Amino acid sequence: MINAAKIFFLTYLFLKPFYLFGSGGIQIADVFLLLSFGLFFIGFWHVDSSRKIIGRVINRNRLFVLFVVCVIAVNTMYFFVYPESKFLLSSLYFVFNMIAIIIFSIFIKDKIFLSRVSVIFKLNIILQLIIWALGIGRFYDSSRYMGTFNDPNQFGFYIFTSLLFLFVLEIVLARNKKNLLYWLAGVFLIVLSASTGMLLGLTTFAVLLLAYNVWHFRLTYTKLRRIVVGLLGLTIIVAGYLIAHSYIETVSNSNVESVSVFGELGSPVVERLTSKLDKVEGDSDLSIWEDRGFVQIIAYPIYVLIGGGEGYYGRFASPDTGRVQEIHSSLPALLFYYGLVPFIILFFWIISQVKYADPRIKIALAALLIESFTLINYRQSLFWMIIVLAGSTVAVVADRKLSSTEKKEVKK
Repeated sequence: MINAAKIFFLTYLFLKPFYLFGSGGIQIADVFLLLSFGLFFIGFWHVDSSRKIIGRVINRNRLFVLFVVCVIAVNTMYFFVYPESKFLLSSLYFVFNMIAIIIFSIFIKDKIFLSRVSVIFKLNIILQLIIWALGIGRFYDSSRYMGTFNDPNQFGFYIFTSLLFLFVLEIVLARNKKNLLYWLAGVFLIVLSASTGMLLGLTTFAVLLLAYNVWHFRLTYTKLRRIVVGLLGLTIIVAGYLIAHSYIETVSNSNVESVSVFGELGSPVVERLTSKLDKVEGDSDLSIWEDRGFVQIIAYPIYVLIGGGEGYYGRFASPDTGRVQEIHSSLPALLFYYGLVPFIILFFWIISQVKYADPRIKIALAALLIESFTLINYRQSLFWMIIVLAGSTVAVVADRKLSSTEKKEVKK
């Protein structure tokens, strides 16, 4: 029965990119996660050894469970004051993610299972590339591609986290596969999505990983030559892109019809990057602070302490413009919606998961967290699962120590 539960979970991961219904509600993939969770608990709760495994997993993630309890308490309190279903839905997101964390933590010690997880992420990256090549993927508008998702940022986030999963899994499984093909395909798909947040995450990952490699390995002449050649090649590519893009714009402005795959691919990214820079520099009608919803935190600082609840956003309208929106930044949103104490609890859970992780894994998580400042990612189970995966090696060691202690107690 445990194998069936694992198959259901793997099916959930495989179907995760395929959005058949509107965003915010349950998708076909989510049903398989619930089936996996239910099958494992119903089938194994009566077995003493299984109950101990479940107990250890819950104990290891007790801070996240406590955080979810706080989320439910805050949202329920505000629901009675402002009876809007959004408060209840926000709580359900975290309950669902808690289920994903618990069941994934149970299966994570199975190396064969993790190898299959890796295969599924690789398969889905290639499938998304094939779907784009066949022209059957969805577009948000004429310039932003979103594959089988309902939003280009959702699409970009899935591809980005898939790449991070592949990177972390190779370290956890002690393998040395570079997965270059999947990285090239993944980066290409992210560029198609024109998601600036994912490009920020990729850039952060690349810079930190390069710094790590330079710091931890002796810089020989051969390695130095490779770095110089690599930087030179990157410079040529960037310069070539800028020249080609400039040429395309000139041709377009001259009303000369021209078709360029390179231009069609790069123009949306350049336009969005330029737009974001204008917002940062204040050259846009909407500043980056208003665009991401940070104005709400500044205007209503009391909720940083007590939590404002995740719903009925009309309470947090901008004092200057009257603009109403969610906070589009994961960690600041969690702090504002649920308050300082629950946020600290969540922070210590994250630290407990990753503090002993391999430095390269911490680099992947740093890229994920920096990217999360640009979007709301905490509603996605993959966001939390990769944090759990980061601490999986430590968890295995802890469980072995606990099992050893239990055996000694039995002997006594």
